[in-house]
Amino acid sequence: MRKSVAWVLLILLLLALGHSTYSMFMGRLMQGLIILPLLMVIYVWTVGRRGSEEVQDETESEDPPRDEDS
Repeated sequence: MRKSVAWVLLILLLLALGHSTYSMFMGRLMQGLIILPLLMVIYVWTVGRRGSEEVQDETESEDPPRDEDS
């Protein structure tokens, strides 16, 4: 992930967590829990990108894959 994307994502998450905390403090449970789907989407997005980068690194390597038996 690029550094600029990571900073924007971090700022958005901190703002959303602050809003969620304030809403729960004021007694608005539904408004406070609206961040949960956003957190799930961000988690799946970051894990999926990390997995695709690992697969891409494996396919771009010049060495053939090693057999674990040898």
